[in-house]
Amino acid sequence: MKRFYLPFNKLKKKSLYNLAYIDPITELGNYYYFCQEAQEVLLKDNNIPKYILILDLEKFRALNQYYGHDVGRKLIIELAKKITNLLVNYNNIISRFANDIFAIIIETNDNINIIADNLFNNLRHINVENETYNIYPIIGVYKAQNSENILIAIDKALTAHDEIIGDYNTKFNVYNENTEKEIIKEHKLEEIMEEALKNEEFKVYYQPKIELKTNKVVSCEALVRWFRNDTFIQPNDFIPLFEKNRFIIKLDKYVFKKACQDIKYINNLLRENNYFTNKSDIQYITASINVSKEHFSYDNFIDDYLNMTNKINIPLNMIELEITESASVFKGISLASITREMKQKGFNISLDDFGTGYSSLSMLQDLTIDVLKIDKSFIDKIGTSNIVRYIINMAKDFNIKTVAEGVETKEQVETLRNMGCDIVQGYYYSKPLSLEEFINFCNKT
Repeated sequence: MKRFYLPFNKLKKKSLYNLAYIDPITELGNYYYFCQEAQEVLLKDNNIPKYILILDLEKFRALNQYYGHDVGRKLIIELAKKITNLLVNYNNIISRFANDIFAIIIETNDNINIIADNLFNNLRHINVENETYNIYPIIGVYKAQNSENILIAIDKALTAHDEIIGDYNTKFNVYNENTEKEIIKEHKLEEIMEEALKNEEFKVYYQPKIELKTNKVVSCEALVRWFRNDTFIQPNDFIPLFEKNRFIIKLDKYVFKKACQDIKYINNLLRENNYFTNKSDIQYITASINVSKEHFSYDNFIDDYLNMTNKINIPLNMIELEITESASVFKGISLASITREMKQKGFNISLDDFGTGYSSLSMLQDLTIDVLKIDKSFIDKIGTSNIVRYIINMAKDFNIKTVAEGVETKEQVETLRNMGCDIVQGYYYSKPLSLEEFINFCNKT
């Protein structure tokens, strides 16, 4: 039987092309379009530098849930238009891969750092139907080689992008070989982190805090240390990673439980040894325990912590929940409401790294806190700056105790004493100590 085939008309061809290569929301190219067209650009040997950019928005999913998917869709459309307008003077290809992820290839002799910086600054605010939405772009940049495989180039731009997720101090990140090594190192840690927690490789150490009025230990900071097969893994190597992948939530709870058990044991033992006799008005030693801002996304996290203290049967006045000032810029979070709820549930609150954030000097009146920790960077300059004195006096006006961290010299101690600082913490007195070492340290003071 003879078969007859009717040719596709132009409309059908266009429909099939759009289905295969065009993003229906933004009308930009999609992943397949980008890979095909960008590969052609990389095959051109014209000596013009070529850059791959991967761009998405920090916590777009949360924005979608809060404002609704219709707003999220319109925001993506406006974002696509804005990116296109910002790059109109460059030879470029812009595509939307999925959700809020955009890929861009640029051919230019201009400084890519200036281009990326301009993109970031101009995409911070998007208008949708007369409403302005504040967003936070994450931009990874890779300088591609001529004839390089586009999939490899995209992967390297993604590597640069992934490295700065959650980093609100970095506008964009340009790929380099060290970035690749860092990603591999992080991946290895992620493969063993659950096992390490199960095997109790994470140990809690305690750095003493000294009351300047009595020169006695009145508190300590609980700090996590990781020992694996007799190897010490630096906190800077795993804490930022765990904050990015949110494993910090499990680790924080583990440290909190262990620290509560330990500080209860410490106080009972020291009381038996008459530590609190003739120690001025010291009735117990407190422990400040860090709580990552990642917990703040969960409505019941404070109740979870309260349940742990009830099971351990520890008085809440022996505990300070320590939060960082940087949490005040965490998207969608009201630090004032968080601290207010913590206080209502009975917890004492310590604010860490005070003085390093943009809102430092105006935020105290809004926060319900008990202790203010002055950042080491200010203590290092205490002889040449009046900022520490100003912070101490301001804290006194709000009836808040002050702790100076990172104290390393006798001169710093005496200066802080004269300024009226309440408590100091640092290597001048002691490094972080194991449980047994900390108890011995207390008995010697």
